[in-house]
Amino acid sequence: MSKCRTCRNIVYALDAVVAVAVVVAVVAVVAVAVSAVAVAVVAVAAAVAAAIAAAVVAAVSYTHLRAHETRED
Repeated sequence: MSKCRTCRNIVYALDAVVAVAVVVAVVAVVAVAVSAVAVAVVAVAAAVAAAIAAAVVAAVSYTHLRAHETRED
């Protein structure tokens, strides 16, 4: 079944539109995935920073505290 030139051009144009729509959809999905990963990475980095800060504050031995106490006596 042969199509006239106009019909073939319409089909080619529709194929191009569908191809562009598919590419746009894939880019949108990738962008959302990257955004989700970026949010997760920021959340993990914040948790690690908080844990390090807590460890630094809590990492003072009793001997160290006694040394300060006796120095001020």
